Amino acid sequence: MRRITFRYLALIGLLLLGSSWLPAASAETSVANLSDLATGATSSISNESINLAYNGLSYFVANDGNNGVGLWRSDGTAAGTFMLTTAAQNAISPQYLVGYGAYVYIAAHTETDGYSIWQTDGSSNSITKVVSLDPSNYSTGYVKISLMQVVQNTLYFIFSYEGQIEIWKLDQALAPVLVKKAVAFNSAWSASNIDRLVEYNGAIYFVTSTITIITYGATSDLWRTDGTAEGTYKVHSIDTRKYAQVLGPIVAGGKLIFNSFHDGVVTSDGTPTGMVRFENRIDVGEGPMQLTSVNGIGLMTYFGGERLWSTDGTVAGTYPIDVNPNGLDNVSFGPVIGKYLYFTADHANYGRELWRTDGTIAGTTLVHDGIPGVNASNPKNLAAVGNQLYFSAATAQGGVQPWKLTCAGANPTMLGLVGSNTVNADPGLFLATTQGVVFGATTPSLGHEPWLYRESGNTWLKSSTVVGTASEQVGAIPVTIGNDGTLMQQSITVTLTLTDGVEYLSDTSGITPTIQGSMLTWQLNQIPTNCSEQSFVVYVGLPDAEVGEQRPFSVTIGGMVAGDISNDNQSNGLIVVGNPLFLPAVQ
Repeated sequence: MRRITFRYLALIGLLLLGSSWLPAASAETSVANLSDLATGATSSISNESINLAYNGLSYFVANDGNNGVGLWRSDGTAAGTFMLTTAAQNAISPQYLVGYGAYVYIAAHTETDGYSIWQTDGSSNSITKVVSLDPSNYSTGYVKISLMQVVQNTLYFIFSYEGQIEIWKLDQALAPVLVKKAVAFNSAWSASNIDRLVEYNGAIYFVTSTITIITYGATSDLWRTDGTAEGTYKVHSIDTRKYAQVLGPIVAGGKLIFNSFHDGVVTSDGTPTGMVRFENRIDVGEGPMQLTSVNGIGLMTYFGGERLWSTDGTVAGTYPIDVNPNGLDNVSFGPVIGKYLYFTADHANYGRELWRTDGTIAGTTLVHDGIPGVNASNPKNLAAVGNQLYFSAATAQGGVQPWKLTCAGANPTMLGLVGSNTVNADPGLFLATTQGVVFGATTPSLGHEPWLYRESGNTWLKSSTVVGTASEQVGAIPVTIGNDGTLMQQSITVTLTLTDGVEYLSDTSGITPTIQGSMLTWQLNQIPTNCSEQSFVVYVGLPDAEVGEQRPFSVTIGGMVAGDISNDNQSNGLIVVGNPLFLPAVQ
């Protein structure tokens, strides 16, 4: 294979194929009870329970009536739905669940190991202890695991007790390491709440909000860590007044932004003297404090507020997005998916319905008026499954059923009936597995139990119809594979066929292709579900050619499960030779 210098690249055109981004009308769907864990009308699960979808399995807390409350897993089949235990067959009831590497990590309190961290790979009797943070069985409001989160590709967990905090992490060998033990508040009658960890300027920042039960004294402080003892310390206090409570931080407008009970918006540059308080914004209502970000913009509701606010961390850039000009908005945040925050809000003309925002007034729109007019469909239990929104909402007949949006974030469709249109199925959880989406739902005969939604869906392929390059130079063929259904594709082949002396040079997939003559094949082990996609670029070299000459290529995918729609699994294109565009050499 000859050596080709990455020096000139002329792009003649990029015309995307018109393959469908939405599930085709012929996609097969079904909704059915997955398992009656607590036999009869007794409920085994709750929509508010700790849950996680990771590596093709769903994890949730359940009580089957025989073994008490414990952690369960499901692969979307009845046989693959069971309680996870230790080797001694002891159940664990989690306070946090986090996926990291090949394992799901569990923060819990047990009678034998106290506050501790555990791990499981999802197989039977696979829960093993990582570390006991407090080996006693002392369980009060002054001792707790305050947070467990992956940030900077490292799993951190923070243990809080009697005014102190311990910052822990897993090292590269997955062994627990105590980074630092520090005093958060001078009172043994306190434990700190920690909202989240956020990466900012190369370090990790978090807020400890601590209240003493005896005096109701309080402090909310900004901390930072770089994973070392020396780089872990309190940066500054945010609020030391009675009932102090601070959410955050988020990163927006190049700053750390907090939502403060007393002050509203507070910003910091992460240095001891870099904090700025805004004047308190007063909103009317009884809504909770909320804080998130989308597209680099902060979104929040103040304590007691009902309206959605947008902020970039400046006074001029902090303003309300008034969803309901004629009354209280009563905004409740859902997940951020792509470029939008999805939320529910009240409106004088629509009732309570589903909305979304990109952080701007112009980009805040009603997604759908579920029950036309002032009657509300009252969407709840909003959940991101892959890149798709699932939720519960009322029907015009008075029932409550499971729904989802299309991949474009519009046109809600019902997954299928649980019972009938008049039944309040109270669907929630919504967790992806290899065999479909597991969710909780209620029927009079079964109680609240796991159900399964399956959609054969559409695994699709996109490339370019035209890739332009100069003779003796390099062309770049983009390949994107997506899965709009709910069945995880476990073993997909991507085959690129080149012609007329075009040579494969390299690609960005991270997978070594099998090469047979002019045909290259990549083996992809998993294609996630629910509007997920992945892309890579194949670099090819052209032989000597005249301007205007064309070299055909084709890309196909195969190996999908039965029932997958096949009308968009091939892309044909042309590599077109054009005049070179002189650019700096790519080394």
